[in-house]
Amino acid sequence: MYKHKLIFENQMFEDGTTVPANTSTTIGDTTALRVDGTRSRMAVTVLAKTTVAIADTKTLTISLKECATETGTFAVPTPDSHSVVITMSVATTYAVGDRIASLILPENIGEWVKPVISTNDAAASGTIDVIIEYLGG
Repeated sequence: MYKHKLIFENQMFEDGTTVPANTSTTIGDTTALRVDGTRSRMAVTVLAKTTVAIADTKTLTISLKECATETGTFAVPTPDSHSVVITMSVATTYAVGDRIASLILPENIGEWVKPVISTNDAAASGTIDVIIEYLGG
């Protein structure tokens, strides 16, 4: 299992979400996933569902909202140490199925999570799948 990543069946936050253009969107507004106790062995991963384009010097950010219950109020932790920012060094196009970014869930993450995807590119285009992966150890 070393260096293999496993995707759990039906463990997807969203399927075919439009890439946010110069804004952010909470993924899985109706679907939170329980991730506590995973000891940094899971990651939120963004995959290209269709061709995804992001301009030169623009960013794509994955951050997390957490909550102690599945139906409670989800909030970004303070300080917000649960995020990853990808800055494009050239205009970048991702093909269908390409891994755009992953955020390993920290040990101190809340019991339930919802990812937030954002860009600062008004021309960002395409659709993404946002999934949870088990990182084989």
